[in-house]
Formats: sequence, structure tokens, C-alpha cells
Amino acid sequence: MAEGEGEEDKAPEEVEEPTAAASLEETAAAIAAEAVGEPANLEDAEGSKQKELDKGKDAYNRGDFKEAIKAWQCSFKSVNYILEKGLYKDKPKELQEVFDMEHKVAINIAQAYLKTGEYNKAIESADKALNRHPDSAKALYRKASAHMQLLNFSEAEEVLEKLLEVEPENAAAKQMLAEAGRNNLVSDRKAKKMSQKIFSGLSSDPRVPVPVREPTMLEWLQGLPAEFWRSLEDLLTEVRQLLAEARQGCWELARSMFQKVQALGLFRSAAVAESKTK
Repeated sequence: MAEGEGEEDKAPEEVEEPTAAASLEETAAAIAAEAVGEPANLEDAEGSKQKELDKGKDAYNRGDFKEAIKAWQCSFKSVNYILEKGLYKDKPKELQEVFDMEHKVAINIAQAYLKTGEYNKAIESADKALNRHPDSAKALYRKASAHMQLLNFSEAEEVLEKLLEVEPENAAAKQMLAEAGRNNLVSDRKAKKMSQKIFSGLSSDPRVPVPVREPTMLEWLQGLPAEFWRSLEDLLTEVRQLLAEARQGCWELARSMFQKVQALGLFRSAAVAESKTK
């Protein structure tokens, strides 16, 4: 399967386990640093990023996507600590491994945000991965998936075209690009019809006197600057995003309620009660 295809079902990335061991003093420093939320040294940062990465993977596989995000964000923080402190500035091989880890954690976080329906955050995480690896097929695919859920079809098309430059035979990207194109065309047609309906309604409104109707409202609207229409389009996009997020929230609430009912054993109790009445 090409990279980027079927990403929603893929498990998080595997990484190698670091082998460095901390001294007694370093361990004490690590415990003190943990209280303030910052790694104390290189060994502490290395151990933290691997521990949280594994913890996030386990949570993701259990379907606990929020916990996975929390763990991976801690891992990302450890990676940032290593980079910001320049701890591997004289070791290019190890530095490249940290760069690769940063990319892997970012695309994992993006995938988890897709699962929780936090699509704008998924785009932000994918962009972090793309800042390090601009041609990352997984990051591009997940960014495009988030744009599709937000009904940003033009943006999704742009990202998918970039992905197909990287992987021309990526079947999933081709399918999503075709879907984005169809949806974008339908969206444009609806916007055009709405605009025509507004203008036609103004020009045919019998309550508006003829001398006032043509030179005022209609011409004023037609003469509005392009910036106004762009702002209107942005507003409609935000509304679509809110609707998409609300839809995802409803599904999450329903699933949570169903799981709680299952945990209480109400379904089983009802089944036992029904069997006794027969």
C-alpha cells in the first residue's frame, strides 16, 4: 500500500528504544524537572520521548484517542527540548534521528485529532510534520483528510495535488482528489445560485419603487469590493466547520453514552429479564 493510503486505520509509528542510562545525580535532576514539566538533561528527554510515544500508541490502539494525544504531546515536548538545547548539534546522525522522531510524533498526533474530530488541530499537527519533511505523504494525506471534513474542498485539492507529485500512483489520494473536485463544483454552483437568487429577488421586489430599486440596493451590492465577498465566503466556511465539528461531537456523545450503558450492564439485565418472562 502506498504511503498515505488508508491512513485512518494505520497503527502509530514504531521507533527504536534509546539505550542511554542516567547517573544517580541525573536521575535526581530528572525527578526534580518532572515536577516543573521540563526534561532535566539529554537522557531524561530521550527516555521521556520513548516512554510517552509507547504510551500514546497503547492508548490509540485501545481507542482512547485523547489519552494518546496527551502522551504524544509529552513526547513532542521532549523532542523539542533536545532540539532547542542543541544537545545533538555535533552529532549529525543522532540529530537526524531526532528530526525523524519529531515528524513521526507530529503525524501520529494529527491522526489522533482526526479520530476526535478536532480537524483544525489535525491540520496544525500535520503542518508541524511538513515543516520538517515537506514531502511527507502521510502528513499531506492527513492534512487533506482534515480539510475534507471541514468542507474546505479547494484546500484539500491543493494538498492532494502536492501529495500526487510525491506519490503519483497513490490510489487513496486520487480517489479523495476526485471527491474533493466534485464537492467543490457542487459548492460553487450552490453559491452562484444563492447569489443569483439574492439579486433577482431584489430586482423583482414589488415593494421597492422602481426609481429607487435599481440605482441603490442592487447596484450597491454589485459594486461591493472583492474583499467583502471573500469575508462572506470565509464566514460561510467557518459555519461549515462548526457544523462538521458539531456533527462529530454528537457521534462522540452517543458513543460515550452507549459505552456507559454497556459498562453498567443494563443491556444484559434487560436481556435476562426478558428471558425470564418467556
